[in-house]
Amino acid sequence: MLLHGVVVAHPSMLYDSPDESLSDSLVPSLFRRELRTKINFKPIVKPIVEGCDSDYDKARAIYKWICDNIDYDDSYRVHTADECYKLKRGTAQAYCELYYHMAESIDIKSRIIHGWVKDIDGEV
Repeated sequence: MLLHGVVVAHPSMLYDSPDESLSDSLVPSLFRRELRTKINFKPIVKPIVEGCDSDYDKARAIYKWICDNIDYDDSYRVHTADECYKLKRGTAQAYCELYYHMAESIDIKSRIIHGWVKDIDGEV
């Protein structure tokens, strides 16, 4: 089972030294692709984060908005941020890409982390 997740933080918060980083060689090339969007998320995100004092509060507000407004696509057909935003549903990949674009639109650096997870039966 493939797990998609988003880490939102400044690199100095993730590593002992700001010079350390996650190696792209650890990420399968299948998952390394440029994330593109045709939607300008900045005017969409602005009212969502209005009144937030910190990047943490803004990141949390975006997360809450996605939780409250986007349904999981159990047909597994919606995989991109643009489709996810328009249709208000998406797969885990779509959720991650939507969060990524929304956060980046207001200069909160984020990164999508891909990995594998075991299911309830212990299978990968």
